[in-house]
Amino acid sequence: MFRYNSENKLYFNLWSGLNFLAHPLYDKFLWNIKSLHMNYPFMLACFIIFMIIYKKFDFLRYHNLSITDGILERSNKDSTPTNS
Repeated sequence: MFRYNSENKLYFNLWSGLNFLAHPLYDKFLWNIKSLHMNYPFMLACFIIFMIIYKKFDFLRYHNLSITDGILERSNKDSTPTNS
């Protein structure tokens, strides 16, 4: 992203940085099954999908446990009142 121009001055080149980020999208070498771990768009997509699934199941697990705790709490106590 930082390059030297013809006057030997360091300057910021935005297009080279954007090209660096877009290169894995069209480079066939990085879509090879053996090199998918080097493909950051693929890894980012896998991570996002994993987090969405994890949060969904974590949400379900949290609500399922709170419902289950209430049912188990009532079923463990003696539900019929006795006159003792």
